[in-house]
Amino acid sequence: MTYKQPSRPIPEDRHRRVGMLDVKVASNINVTVQGMTGFLGEDGIWHFESPRPLLPGVPHIYRAQAHSERDGKRYAEIRTVRLIPGRIVDLSFGTDPRSPAHKETR
Repeated sequence: MTYKQPSRPIPEDRHRRVGMLDVKVASNINVTVQGMTGFLGEDGIWHFESPRPLLPGVPHIYRAQAHSERDGKRYAEIRTVRLIPGRIVDLSFGTDPRSPAHKETR
């Protein structure tokens, strides 16, 4: 499934084996990715980058969580994603509570 995920080349000024992740979400949703730092861009997309270049032959799998709050309840939607060296992988989170990845948290 990794290479069926939408992706595009990283910017030329980055190391050629860096992996990046762009996460599209609805407004008022915070995103965290285990082991990566990121920021919410002015474009409304969360941008994450691997902390160091990805090693060939090693699966680089990360856990992404989208956190939201509705009707006084906190929700988290979790996805796992594999980064691709030299590519920006696109990921999006829906806010449908019927989604199997969508869980209420406390």
